[in-house]
Amino acid sequence: MNNVERFVNNLPNMSASFSRLGDGEVQDESVIAADSVDLDSITEDDASKVAPFNQGVSVRDHRMSDSTSMQFKQRRGISWGNMEIKDNGVIKDTMEMHSQLSESLTVLKSERDQLQMNYSTLIVERDQLQKRLEPPCPEDWKEFQSRLYFPSRDTKTWSESQQYCTARGAELVTIKTREEQVFVNGIMAGSHFWIGLSDRNAEGTWKWVDGETLTSGFWKRGEPNNSGSDEDCATSEPENDPLKNWNDMPCNINRKWVCERPVCH
Repeated sequence: MNNVERFVNNLPNMSASFSRLGDGEVQDESVIAADSVDLDSITEDDASKVAPFNQGVSVRDHRMSDSTSMQFKQRRGISWGNMEIKDNGVIKDTMEMHSQLSESLTVLKSERDQLQMNYSTLIVERDQLQKRLEPPCPEDWKEFQSRLYFPSRDTKTWSESQQYCTARGAELVTIKTREEQVFVNGIMAGSHFWIGLSDRNAEGTWKWVDGETLTSGFWKRGEPNNSGSDEDCATSEPENDPLKNWNDMPCNINRKWVCERPVCH
């Protein structure tokens, strides 16, 4: 039997194999494979035997092509499906993380508000304690422009007068304005009294007890003159003109004094 005869005789098996292949069944390549055939050696009688199978094979070939295409589409669908599932997982994780961060932010804001409330409460308590610790506003002090002034009735040296004032949260009066000069002389009318001004550290350089250097003052005519070379502390004296009544005097003589401090809260 030559190759053509074997090919023709094997056509029914090949046709059945193509049919099953078209239906998506896995086939053994050895069943489908045909021997090499020299087409020039096929006779008219051989061709007539092959003809009935041509149309079936062609149709089945198309069926196989359609089935193969469907399998490819299915595989592609599975691939896209896997990607979609993966993307959904990432989105879910991101949303969960966002939810956790939002909850953490809410907790932190609540803690911040509570701390702010505690801080405000502590500020109030501190101010209340401060008021309790501060000495009460002393009696016989006179208020002027948010300051308190104490006009003494006793007499002391300049240093003793300053010590008396500091022991009460005050200092010897520092007069910086015309209005203050008039007020202080008004509460000490007719008295000689110490003010918080001296040049004990450097002759001719007059400084207030708060450390500020005097730029202009209310000196009597011809003062300060440092008479006797020991007049280093300033007093205010009764004069017709209250804007010209300062005098330099020895610091160890006794005079009345005026203390000054901030107003009580």
